[in-house]
Amino acid sequence: MNEHEKSREELLQEIDALQEKIARLEGATSAGDPDSGLDPESMFRTLADAAPIGILILQGTEFAYANSALAGLTGLAPEEFRTRAFWDLIHPDQRQLIRQRAVARQAGEPVPEGYEVKFLNAAGEPRWAQFRGTSITYHGRPATLGFVQDITERKKADEELAASEAKYRTVVESAGEAIFTCDRKGVFLYMNRVAARHLGGLPQDYVGKTQWEVFPKWLADRQMGQVRRVFDTGQGFAGEAMVVSRGRP
Repeated sequence: MNEHEKSREELLQEIDALQEKIARLEGATSAGDPDSGLDPESMFRTLADAAPIGILILQGTEFAYANSALAGLTGLAPEEFRTRAFWDLIHPDQRQLIRQRAVARQAGEPVPEGYEVKFLNAAGEPRWAQFRGTSITYHGRPATLGFVQDITERKKADEELAASEAKYRTVVESAGEAIFTCDRKGVFLYMNRVAARHLGGLPQDYVGKTQWEVFPKWLADRQMGQVRRVFDTGQGFAGEAMVVSRGRP
């Protein structure tokens, strides 16, 4: 599985694991490690620069630190972050919202810990990232420690899937035949208007209900036998069906 195929939950787990490593590092360095040969900030930078995801520290509107992974993700050279305001990288669609959240976080106000961010890379191309932030003190001043994971390919896949589903629904809703989907347990997952009309109602009257809640038991048992054979064999089934709703054929 490559990084673009990871689920949102997997991305958050990776970020949580990295946050734990940094927290352990902070604890170790605060206690002092005379054998390390590194000061706390150097140890943090060593860990952060080796991380596979973007890591940043924000103070006000400015970058106090950005690791090499964030440079690769945005297309900016590490030194360019010193001349950029954080908001310059955010897509105009989200710029005001993200600015409000960052300012509120540094002021100690409650804000969502994680959310999706639309940003612009160095070429001006829109990209998407999963952002996770936490409040810290950096050089004696409030700051935000942020973790950034590129999810652009996943967002594209989600959008393509949504468009495909919308197209599918348009086709089945315009069809003159009754069409529905159900799972192995007989729960209706989708039903077009033609199928619902045959049953005497609207799609929302049946979606979420089982075959046995809609049809008489003998008919639901027979239909579910056919449905389970399709699940078990992976082969389609065609045949005539009797529609009985509320006891009426």
